[in-house]
Amino acid sequence: MSTTSAQRQGDGISATLPRQTDATTCGIAAVAAVAARARRLSVPRSMSGGTGEEGGAGLYLDAGDDRIARVQRDLHRIAARTGIPWPQSLGTSPWALATLARRATGERYRILPWIGPWAGSTSRAVDLAVEAGLDAFAYSGSRLIPRHVVAILGQESEESGGETYAVFEPSSGAVLRVARSAFTAGDPQARAALGNWRRPLLAVVPHVSRSRRLCAAR
Repeated sequence: MSTTSAQRQGDGISATLPRQTDATTCGIAAVAAVAARARRLSVPRSMSGGTGEEGGAGLYLDAGDDRIARVQRDLHRIAARTGIPWPQSLGTSPWALATLARRATGERYRILPWIGPWAGSTSRAVDLAVEAGLDAFAYSGSRLIPRHVVAILGQESEESGGETYAVFEPSSGAVLRVARSAFTAGDPQARAALGNWRRPLLAVVPHVSRSRRLCAAR
């Protein structure tokens, strides 16, 4: 197993996903895993609009440490100049993450606050996405400062019957099941899935059309 990935068993999931390769690439590791799972890319051509290599999901998900690090570095440079310029030292901006996710999956992503009076509507938007089998992202932190990014895996979450999220946590590489209510509220039992931060602050969520919602409800 690559030293940049981890395997989690015992909670109904066996997943090996490449973990972030430095302290600033949690968002990049999350979106790269989502993109590879969508079978759209292995390295960044689909997200960059034409540069880099492309191939099957396994080329990234099963790659060695050096290749994973190179992919993440390339994507991080792309993210830093996507939309409003953003220092790489601060990680990945929500608007760059939304753009990269759209390029990789073909879904239109939006940025929603997951705190205060917006928490309920954002939770419903995330639930609609995962029930349609689509991946979403959460920025976690303490107070009002986002510090970490995790991916909420749609297909695996939907298979739980609506009770839990399956969350890819990039600092460990683990895919963790956590009760949806605990994740949203920042309950202590959800801390590992939040990267050991207090609560979700922002969500980057794919738009789910009415027709897709109806299909998911059947």
